[in-house]
Amino acid sequence: MTEIDVDRQRVRSRDLESGAEEWTGFDKLVIATGRGRCARRCRGSTRPGCTACRTWTTARP
Repeated sequence: MTEIDVDRQRVRSRDLESGAEEWTGFDKLVIATGRGRCARRCRGSTRPGCTACRTWTTARP
């Protein structure tokens, strides 16, 4: 993933072999970075429905 457009609900990705890029739409987006217990603030992190998921159970609606 090279870019996230939260207003248009889409992400841009790049093929590592060809370098081709494309946009893909989403209804819900989960970003799993593998970070420990500390949740960092980023643009959009205070929007309704945005939460830290610590387990598979908390990631499900």
